Amino acid sequence: MWDQLPVELVRAILLAAARAAVNDRRRWAAQLALVSRDIYQLVFPVIYHRMVVTKDNLAAIQPLLNDDSYAHVFAAVRQAPGISR
Repeated sequence: MWDQLPVELVRAILLAAARAAVNDRRRWAAQLALVSRDIYQLVFPVIYHRMVVTKDNLAAIQPLLNDDSYAHVFAAVRQAPGISR
């Protein structure tokens, strides 16, 4: 079935699915990336577009804050509305 669709349409469907799933069903979006190398390259930017810092992953992220090689990662960090410091 997929092989009968135009490549552009398949790409659009996969991107839409990844974007829809990345917030609520992140694990599913990550599994989608494992289907093939082409799909991985397509959805990788969607999956890693946003970093969510939680109490569970804060300890792993904190050492990166002072590492200059990760400055580009944190350059656009902003606090979510309704979250106190």
